[in-house]
Order: sequence, then C-alpha cells, then structure tokens
Amino acid sequence: MLRKDISIVQDRSRSFSQPSAGVFVDTGIREVSGVPREKRSLRLFPRFLRLFGLVVPENSWWGTDKEREQENELLEARVEERTRELNRALIEIGDLAAQLNESLRQVEHLAITDALTETYNRRKFDEAVSAEHLRAESNEDPFALIMFDIDHFKQVNDKFGHSTGDLVLKLLCRLVRGLIRQGDLLIRWGGEEFLLLLPQTGIEEAGPLAERIRLEVEQNEFTLAGRITISLGVAQFQPGDSVDSLMKRVDNSLYKAKRNGRNRVILCDSE
Repeated sequence: MLRKDISIVQDRSRSFSQPSAGVFVDTGIREVSGVPREKRSLRLFPRFLRLFGLVVPENSWWGTDKEREQENELLEARVEERTRELNRALIEIGDLAAQLNESLRQVEHLAITDALTETYNRRKFDEAVSAEHLRAESNEDPFALIMFDIDHFKQVNDKFGHSTGDLVLKLLCRLVRGLIRQGDLLIRWGGEEFLLLLPQTGIEEAGPLAERIRLEVEQNEFTLAGRITISLGVAQFQPGDSVDSLMKRVDNSLYKAKRNGRNRVILCDSE
C-alpha cells in the first residue's frame, strides 16, 4: 500500500524508476530490528519493487547523501576498531611466541647442562663426540679427549663438607673454561671426573694443554680447601677407532696417571 503523500515515477515502458531522495514507501512491515522507524520503509523499497518483477541491483542506494555519509563513517569506525583489535591480538601472539621460544631454549639448555658446575653433561657429550667421530672418519680430521679428576677428592668432602666440595668443583670448572678454546667442550662425566672434547686437535696439541691445566690447578688456591691437584689422561682418535675404543684408551691413561703417583699427565701409549 502506498502512502498518499508520495508518488512513484513511471516511464513510458511502464517500469518503475528509482525514487528521488526523501521518497518513502510503506510496505506494511513495521518491526525491523536496529533500523529507525523513519528509515524502515526506505530500506524495504527494493523488496517492494521486486514484488512487481523488477530487477533491483544489489548495490543500489536508497537513501540521502547525508545518510550515505553517515553509513560510511560508521563502517570506517567499525573497520578501524576491528583493525586495532587485530593488531592487539597479533602483538599478544608475538609476545606468547617469544615467551615460548625462550622457554624452549631454557629447557634445551637444562637438558644438556650439569646443574652444579654448568658444564655440559653426558647427553651433550654423546651428541658431540658422535659428530666428531663421523667427521674424523670422513675427513680424517683428528680430535682428542682429555679425561681428568681431582686427586683425593673424598678427603675434601670429609674434611670440609660437601658444600665446600661443590664449591671446589665449580671453581675448578671455571678455571678450566678459561684455558680452553671456544669450540672445546668441558663435560662433567660424573662426581669429580671430567672430560674435554677437543675438535680438530691432535695429541701434540692436547698433551701440552693437559699439562698447562694440571699446572694451573696445582698453583691455584681453592678457598677453604686450599690447594688441590688433578690427574689427566690424553688420547687421540685413530683410524678404525670407535667411540667406545677411544673412551677406553683415555680412561686407561687416566688410570695410569693415578697409579703412577697422581698430579700428572699420561698420554695414551698407542698415540
């Protein structure tokens, strides 16, 4: 039903033309959620025309220029707000990703590090020595191992207590780290026993390094425990060596250093 105060322009082809601004058509539908009453008929005008089989473009605008401007401003405000919300979400995701990466890095570090001395542990040694063994077999690059432990360390614990013994272990590792190269690995093998993995190093270099470490430890003062000494065994990878056979030879060298009076360096006999 058409209101009396409006008219619809009809051309000679008997088709309805688009009404001018401000024209309203009453369709009889009153409840349109979220649309003011004065705009409801305007919004429903395309539906009215479709009742007569007329084609109405989906992007047709049935309002005034001011209403179009208001609609655009409202849309832009919504887009800006959604953009701000998206940016905040992306920042939060970035922060969470950084926290996760840091947590993973810490977990990985703890998995390969001795908690007391902050040296590497056996897990790290197994990974590193396998890689060095493969490289040595492929490229014939030598690498060497130095195994050492503290002489009469049980007496340090018995006389001064385990807390002092732990401190001695920390100070010893700090001293040794200051004497080796950046690529060398210091590993706590167990108790007061340690390993040095020396990539691309032959016995002619590993032997003097072991002697230097022995001398520095002997001359150092270890707080309440006073002076201590260490014994060292040295072995170099040989063609045909497995990791186990190399470990056995360096362990035998350390045993000989202990048996021959301690506070000394013994090179593997077959080097």
